[in-house]
Amino acid sequence: MDAIELTKELIIENSENNKAGELGIAKLISEKLDNLSIKYALLPFGGQRANLIAEIGTGKDGLMLNGHLDTVPIGDETKWHHSQGEETRGRIYGRGASDMKGGIASMLSALEKANTLRLNKRILLVLVSDEESFSSGSLKLLKKHHNLLKGVRYGIISEPTGLGVQIAQKGAVGIKIEVSGKPAHGSTPWKGRNAIVDASKLITQLQKDSGSLKKHKLFGRSSQNIGTITGGTMGNVVPEACTIEIDRRIIPGETGKAALSKIRDTISKQRIKAKASITFDAPPFNLDSSSRIASLVKTHSKTQFLYSNGYTEAELYKRLAGIDSVVFGPGEKRMAHTYDESISIKKLRAHSECLVSIIRDYAT
Repeated sequence: MDAIELTKELIIENSENNKAGELGIAKLISEKLDNLSIKYALLPFGGQRANLIAEIGTGKDGLMLNGHLDTVPIGDETKWHHSQGEETRGRIYGRGASDMKGGIASMLSALEKANTLRLNKRILLVLVSDEESFSSGSLKLLKKHHNLLKGVRYGIISEPTGLGVQIAQKGAVGIKIEVSGKPAHGSTPWKGRNAIVDASKLITQLQKDSGSLKKHKLFGRSSQNIGTITGGTMGNVVPEACTIEIDRRIIPGETGKAALSKIRDTISKQRIKAKASITFDAPPFNLDSSSRIASLVKTHSKTQFLYSNGYTEAELYKRLAGIDSVVFGPGEKRMAHTYDESISIKKLRAHSECLVSIIRDYAT
């Protein structure tokens, strides 16, 4: 399979999270694997979602190639200057080009080539759903189908790193704040309590608090982003409720519970009626640079170790399955989730070739 043409094909197959779902793209990849006579398990769940696991080779100390099938929404298509799957000037454009259908195409191409080698270890291709929201695909795999990962020791997650080798990342905590007010007619707002107004006061204070968050020598300052605010029913009704969603990135030494506690203290000081809860809690991750997979990928890629503000599921596979994983992909972080998202064809080819050399070194 040519990684370039496959990237285009995968981009055209819409797999927006919480819209198209991932079952369609999983079936498309299944057909490719059928043509290559590579065994796999297609694991549908939750309607239009699916995980897919393919395997070649036999033996102990398996190596996992991992990626997610879903993308964020395409957004306003009038703001795209290139069509989905378009190739021009050495790049391929479209939603998921960098994050991370290019990475999936590269891994599939590498798997095909590695299947011609005499392998003495298992090589697994693990493709999951819902990474962009709640990691339900990986959690389903790790909890319900963990036997499929038995004996897997190392992992390479092909999220966008521009061919750098990422071994550390901040933790990610999702926090929801539900502000309560008192409804009244819009013509007599003094008879009610406006939940949106209270929420805005809280947001102002939370923004001030961001400047005093802790710093770390490796990751810099932790952060919090006000991602959504929803509330009210009609313009002539004093809103009874307003919900705020926060993306909190934590550094070593911080925890989700501590971040939640600080926000609850701020709520208390603002004297508003609100409750805060955690919706997602993943700790920071730092793989020892002496880990075999870290040194192996660095040697073959001839690039440097990276540290990231963003979250990847490398942390999840280490925490729940004990799999040492690095993040190493052909896409570029600056392109992820943007209009005119694209990927370099040169880096795409280099990544696929590098994966083959890593597999040859590790498993032959």
